[in-house]
Amino acid sequence: MTPTFRIKRLGAQNRSANYDTFLPKNILEDICYRLTNQRKYKLCWEEERNVGRLAILQTDEIDYYITLSQNGIIQSRNNQFQSVPTAMALFLNDSLVGNKERRFAFYFLPAEGNRATDYCKFMYRLMRSARIPLLNPHLALGNEVVKPFATAREIIAARAEISANNAANQSTYITDEGEYYHIYGKTFGANQKETTLLCFALSSVADKPIRLFQIADNEAQCLSESDQDAIGYFNMVYKTQIVDIESDTYVFNTDQPSDTPEEENLRSPRFVYNLFEKYHHKQCALCQCKIEHIIQAAHIYPVACIKKRNDLTYDQRLQLATDGENGIWLCENHHKLFDRKLIYFANGRVGIAQDVTDENSTYINQITTSRQIPAEYLTEQMLQYFQLRKEHF
Repeated sequence: MTPTFRIKRLGAQNRSANYDTFLPKNILEDICYRLTNQRKYKLCWEEERNVGRLAILQTDEIDYYITLSQNGIIQSRNNQFQSVPTAMALFLNDSLVGNKERRFAFYFLPAEGNRATDYCKFMYRLMRSARIPLLNPHLALGNEVVKPFATAREIIAARAEISANNAANQSTYITDEGEYYHIYGKTFGANQKETTLLCFALSSVADKPIRLFQIADNEAQCLSESDQDAIGYFNMVYKTQIVDIESDTYVFNTDQPSDTPEEENLRSPRFVYNLFEKYHHKQCALCQCKIEHIIQAAHIYPVACIKKRNDLTYDQRLQLATDGENGIWLCENHHKLFDRKLIYFANGRVGIAQDVTDENSTYINQITTSRQIPAEYLTEQMLQYFQLRKEHF
């Protein structure tokens, strides 16, 4: 059969341009040639709203699902990629039924604006890692080659570098927690699309399971049903590492017993996310250790104390328990010393409790290479939490 495009013609929203207005013959011919090595095609417009900026090209042997970049003027950092997870969900769902081969690809439409920023390049690499070919990357990148990530560590390092170089770009964080990789991803708008693409890419290269903690954003408590389906379908189709999807009310393991659901809910992944928002990376404040799976989010004003604040509503207690100003990264050793009141902070400087023996004091001094919380992190609000801790103990 002659390769045949089936494209839903109507824009996804009432104000969106219809697809026959920006998919002229030369673009469809180019797509067809890149996929089938033929320029001749047939075109069937379907009078439905297009979801995922998707065009389907059918041949006898293969159905190609092509998601299209934004055209016109690029308006945001995620403008090029927002439709990819939605289109991927449709492709993966169809791939689970029937015997016909199906393939997925991304095509750049002509657009105005910089599509070669460091963040864009990171997202292209995520797409390549998620087994999404870029049909015409030269339109955005010239002769630059887009290579997929080979390991989870590469993705973690690249995402951290993006965060370090752009303080405004803090929508997702990834950590290696030993038995799992953790993704902390926001759930609203363009941020949720980055979160979903990260799940695709990380599950493709990871050597162990993944937990996604959905950090509620604006009115969105979780990823869209389409994006959650896509994450599950991706694993089923490609047999990649499983991604367990959790909410930001997930309860981390803790040595402190919990006797009510409220107390459990005060221990939220949102606290970890908010620490990343403040410090941007995991590193013990007292010894500079960077081994992620032994670096812990330590509360200054303890959850056990917050729980007993009957003068506050549950929402107010949750705010205290998840506030990034009420936390500090500590390694397992320093976290235990802090929780057991063997060390303390005064005006941001660490001290050793008076009842610690000389021998143990020497040991604490040996492992404590940093004595002062850096001034850029030591806010008035943080000092208030230290005061609340002092008043309790």
